[in-house]
Amino acid sequence: MTKNIFYALIAITTIIGVIACEKNLIDENQEWQFTDENAANIKIVNTWTHVVKGVTTTRFLGFQDNNRIMGNGLAAPGVWPGTTYAQIKPGVSSILLLQDRKIAAVGTTPASIAAPVQGDTAILRSVTVDAKKYYSMFLAGDSLARDLVVVEDKLENLDTVTYALRFANMVVISPAQSVRLFSRREGKDIFTNIAYKQVTDFVKLKYDLTIDTLDVFAGTTRLYSLNASPKGRGKMYTVYSQGKTGVRTPTVNFYTNR
Repeated sequence: MTKNIFYALIAITTIIGVIACEKNLIDENQEWQFTDENAANIKIVNTWTHVVKGVTTTRFLGFQDNNRIMGNGLAAPGVWPGTTYAQIKPGVSSILLLQDRKIAAVGTTPASIAAPVQGDTAILRSVTVDAKKYYSMFLAGDSLARDLVVVEDKLENLDTVTYALRFANMVVISPAQSVRLFSRREGKDIFTNIAYKQVTDFVKLKYDLTIDTLDVFAGTTRLYSLNASPKGRGKMYTVYSQGKTGVRTPTVNFYTNR
């Protein structure tokens, strides 16, 4: 065997070894990204309607037992995470939502979260979540009357000719009154008599190419509408309202559960 062939074999062996190491690292990273069956799965939905004086947009950061679980502040209306669920430890724990006072990075000093100051808005609740289950947590309310509404998202696999909707009524209406959700395509109410901070069960609807508009009514008064309402074969969605007249214009939005 010539020296050139010998060195070539060494080079090839080295390359194969490097590729194998890289593959192991990739496999390890992919394994780390797999769903943890021992975790609880959550979404946090910001529907809080108050506007803090001197703050253009009030954003909130999420913590579980003093451990930060959210990368960036969440404004209203907004959902975190947007397309998936975040995983947290199951059991009883404290969920804290605190006004975002992120300090930008300067030079070699990394970005950080400043300590809260007097007047910051926050909510602290003890919650119980189970492993392998899914939950939505709604930051709801107006001004200092804020609340954390926690509901289990009972997800299921749907066939390709149906999709599912539910409705979360988080608009502050004074005096308090229930609302109903009307489908123009169906020509009927999908949900009726939904009280403030109530979240309905999912209702299955037949998939149709026709674009639908959903209207929210209080009695016979149409409050607001969702044009081009969500639909997708086998998908599950939460339609939610937020706002208060004179504080933040009421709107209706949605997010995907599955």
